[in-house]
Amino acid sequence: MKPIKYPKFTKEQRSTFPYWFWHWVAFNRTAKEWHVWKFHHLFHDIEKPFLRLILPYKKVQELHRRNNKHHLEYKHPAHRNWEDMVIDWECSGLTKVACPYDAIDEANIKLHDGSMSYDDYCTFVGVWRMMYKNKHK
Repeated sequence: MKPIKYPKFTKEQRSTFPYWFWHWVAFNRTAKEWHVWKFHHLFHDIEKPFLRLILPYKKVQELHRRNNKHHLEYKHPAHRNWEDMVIDWECSGLTKVACPYDAIDEANIKLHDGSMSYDDYCTFVGVWRMMYKNKHK
């Protein structure tokens, strides 16, 4: 695949449609490059630009994280989608100025700041390792 130069967005710009669109592109492309793309990835974060029309960004962010399996804050932790979480964190550095990290860096930060448990960290790293091996086959 030809490389894409993704625009970088500041924290203030992350509630905009252009940010959502470029994050969506980065998410789907990362999933494809890692050989894990699935049909449901076409709908990644699809509710965010529509909710943003009627709600403040902080509320959209809170609702999104609580109701989407690819976030640590998902209301049913036993049903998290770790693979999509890896993709989401891996592509964050492509579109966010404040997040120049890959998925493992992000997991290390979350483990050390207390926002990720050690058990969740081990699960995440295990999934990441399997995906990383698959990416390089």
